[in-house]
Amino acid sequence: MRFAQAEGDRGEVSSEAVILVPVLIGLVVVTMQFATWYHRATIARATAWKAVAEAGLLDARAEDGERAGWLLLEDLGAHDGSAIEVTRSPTTVHAEVAVAVPRLLPGFPGVVRREARATVERFVGEAER
Repeated sequence: MRFAQAEGDRGEVSSEAVILVPVLIGLVVVTMQFATWYHRATIARATAWKAVAEAGLLDARAEDGERAGWLLLEDLGAHDGSAIEVTRSPTTVHAEVAVAVPRLLPGFPGVVRREARATVERFVGEAER
């Protein structure tokens, strides 16, 4: 049985689909990878600021900031493959957070790093004001 072929039909739609569909799928996957990376970068930034805020409180320690950071990472589901380092001096607090990024495509960074700095909260007496 032969199918009737419309005049001028040369299979152009099939050729276009063969080219267009993989390009569209690629764009979707790249968009998903970027969104995943951006989401993890936002989580890392929020964690760094949370750790700095907790460690910078009056009479707090660097460990308090690390604990607060880990709690936030666990709440957000990003604790696997992550690292938090908080250092505190008498005047400043510094937090560095590294969060693993799931890879959908090769070539994208597997880890996103963010850091935050702040001054340590201190009590100022009436005489020092």
